[in-house]
Amino acid sequence: MPPTSEESSSSGSASSSTSSSNSGSSEGTTEVFYHEFNQDDFQTKGYETIADSTEIGTWNKDHVWACSQMKKDGVDPRPSSGTKNHATDLHNLRATCQNSNGLHGNKFYDNEDSSIAFFPNIEDNGATNHAFVGDFRGDVARILFYMAFRYNFLSLVEDIENADDVSMGRLSVLLEWNEADPVDEFEKQRISPIYEFQGNRNPFIDHPELADKIYA
Repeated sequence: MPPTSEESSSSGSASSSTSSSNSGSSEGTTEVFYHEFNQDDFQTKGYETIADSTEIGTWNKDHVWACSQMKKDGVDPRPSSGTKNHATDLHNLRATCQNSNGLHGNKFYDNEDSSIAFFPNIEDNGATNHAFVGDFRGDVARILFYMAFRYNFLSLVEDIENADDVSMGRLSVLLEWNEADPVDEFEKQRISPIYEFQGNRNPFIDHPELADKIYA
């Protein structure tokens, strides 16, 4: 567990009574204590990206919150060699096989695949040739909760059909997924080395109940 220090919303933590457009109302105040880590520090403390391989059957890094949907000030943050910004936040990166990464693309999330939405529990029908086995709905939801909480220019929305380029959703589905697919050992183990390297944790893995307090 990281050292406890009360932070402002710009450094990755906030109270559940925040009036941000990202959050819903809740009674009382839930203070979240996490390692101090200022949003602008990614310019100096972020991580250099590892270039994706273009070879079939190799591993990619997938941005769970797609780069094209987190364009701060209209700028695509897609990382290249040496990039350090919100697109290189390790909490938002997952290892994926190339085909699965392609299926996700820059889509939002929903209970069914569509032209704009992606359902993360992909079945291998012999054509997708992917390496995902298991339930990833809650994993996705908690990563997206973190990103919207961590970066105050990002928003979780219900209306994905009319969302802008700093939005992700569908919020009601993400809240359902957080309940349906609870935190597992993989998520718990994953955030510890990220904290050691990056200096902050995902509070929605440590305390998944915060999602309803903040976003419901």
